[in-house]
Order: sequence, then structure tokens, then C-alpha cells
Amino acid sequence: MKNLIKSIRTRLRRLPNAGVGRNYLAEKFGEDRTKVIFSQVKARYLSLLDQRQLPRDPVLRFHEVRYILPGLALYRVLLQEYDGDVQAAMTDVEEVVRLTILDQTRLLFSPLKWPRRPFPLFRRGFELVMKAFPSPAWKFEYLEKSPQRVAFNITRCFYFDVLTQLGTPELTRVFCRADDAMAEHFPPEIQFKRNTTIGKGGEFCDFQYIKR
Repeated sequence: MKNLIKSIRTRLRRLPNAGVGRNYLAEKFGEDRTKVIFSQVKARYLSLLDQRQLPRDPVLRFHEVRYILPGLALYRVLLQEYDGDVQAAMTDVEEVVRLTILDQTRLLFSPLKWPRRPFPLFRRGFELVMKAFPSPAWKFEYLEKSPQRVAFNITRCFYFDVLTQLGTPELTRVFCRADDAMAEHFPPEIQFKRNTTIGKGGEFCDFQYIKR
């Protein structure tokens, strides 16, 4: 039992989703510099983890531990690496988010490739996926749930709230990229549209999934 507890604690102290980001940055900085960068990222992440009072809700804790805090740690280290160039750091974190989500959702969306009419299957899967974004941490206003379109606005975002608490609300927009990344897996019969997000300064995020 002691070994099991030790194993669980060790896993919790690992930097989540590091592989994709490490490969991406190695192409820019080289292997040796990337090792240094990621040792700093891990130290930042563990510091954030120790300082935070994490949510009791396991879904919200998952978002914070697996995505928000690692992304913030990477951003802060890259800011130093780029001598305070916010745009350069943002661009790299955004691409790491994109590549990570592409990799993690490939199998999730692969069944959409097979049906001649994939939108009904998408709608069924959509209901399951949305359970990963519980209320009241996210607030949704549904505009349409029809065989032709799923449309809704998000008026509250957990990522924005947490990153605002941590003093970096501007970083929220890089996580908006995750939705675009997932949509890259969609077949041509499904269109994803979004014009504004809270992370990019909007009052809400407007989502549309449309049958073509």
C-alpha cells in the first residue's frame, strides 16, 4: 500500500502533457536548451501546484492540474526566455496547446470519419463531451440544438476565472485554441464557427457547430 501511495504521489508531481511541448520547442531551441527550459517549467509548475488550493470538484481539478497550471508555467518561463516578449511567448504556448489537443483528441473524433452523415453522431458525442465543462464554472446559454446546428454562448469560463486569479487573464486566449484544434479533426460535413471569445476580450464565446 505504501508503494502504491508513493507511486500516485510521484505521478502527481510529474509535469503533465510535457512530451508534445518538448518536441515542439526542441525544434526551435535545440535539445540541450529545451531540457533546461523544461526543468524550469516543471519547477514553476510544482511551485504553482503547492501554492494553489485546488478545486474539490475532480473535473475542475483535472482542468487546473493538467492544462491551466502547466500552460501558465510554460508561459512564464518562455517570457524570460524571450526577454519579456509577450507575443513570442504566447505564440509558442498557443501552438503547444494546439498540438497537445490534436494529439489527445485524435481517437475521440475518429468515428466521425466513417458515417455518410456524421452530424447526428457528433450531436450524441457532444452531450458527453460537455460534461467536462460543468456549471457553474462554465455558464452556457443554448441558442439552438437541432439536427442542423448546435449553437450556444459561454458567458463564464473557468479558465479565464482561474487565470485572472493568477494575474494572467491574457493567457486565456491560448486555451481557446483547443477548440479550433479539436475542429481540425472534423470531417467536411461538420463546420465549426466562432467569432468571439472571453479570452480574446469578448463578453462571451459564441460557438456554432453546423451540419453542411
